[in-house]
This record gives sequence, C-alpha cells and structure tokens, in this order.
Amino acid sequence: MGFIAIRRDLPGTPDAVFDTLIRPSTWEHWFSLHRDFVVPPPDRLSVGSTIIADVLMLGMADRVEWTVEALEPPRRVVLTGHGEAGIGCIFTYHLQPSSLGTTLTVDGLFTRAGMTRSLADALRKHGREHLDRTVSQLAAMASAPCE
Repeated sequence: MGFIAIRRDLPGTPDAVFDTLIRPSTWEHWFSLHRDFVVPPPDRLSVGSTIIADVLMLGMADRVEWTVEALEPPRRVVLTGHGEAGIGCIFTYHLQPSSLGTTLTVDGLFTRAGMTRSLADALRKHGREHLDRTVSQLAAMASAPCE
C-alpha cells in the first residue's frame, strides 16, 4: 500500500472548497491526475455517483472509475477509484474553517494486489507530487470569484 497525506490552509471558505470538489466540471483546473472524462459527468456529485475518467499516473495513462463514497457538506468528501491497471485508491478530503478560510487535509491510499515495495514507493513519491500540485490548484480555483 502507498499512503500519502497533505494539510494546507486555503483562502476559500469550506463551502467554496467543497463546492469546487463536487463539481466535476472544475476537475480539469485543479485535479492534476485528471485528463478527461470518458462520458459526461453529472453537474454535481452525490453519494454513489460514478465517474469514468482518463488519468495520468507514473507517466502512464489509465482509465479510473471514481465513486463517491461519502459527502458531508462542507466537511468531507471521500472518493474511491479503481483503475484498469489494477491500482485502487481512496482520497478523503477533510475541510475545516480556519483563519485563512479552510484547512484542507487530504489523505490518499493506493492499493493493488501483489503490490511491490518499489511500486508502493513510486506511488507515494509521484502521488505526493500530484497531491501537492492538486491542492495548490484547488486553492486557486476555490478562492476565485464565482462566475
């Protein structure tokens, strides 16, 4: 297994950050693994929503089926993903009000049957880089004025 986590203060309110997370139309602007949707996603996610998307991880393209496991507005979003390459993941976004707007903690867990130590290390390293970029881009997106 490969586990990654990041915690960062964002300038947007928890409501704004949560709204950005659950609107798939925003993913291309902040979710660094995301490349494209296979079929058009719903406007807003709800528990049980499933989205199929093309992603790029470790320099390789994969198709991931994302499922919304939990939504607790505006405090928590849990997404599970299952890729065609056999890698699964769980991303949990925790949001709390802070003096800057929102403290966001994101936990990511990668799984795969028979995962080697070198693959787990690569997923942690590459996943951490993507998660850092994702949270930075999410901060910019969530703090931008609504159109």
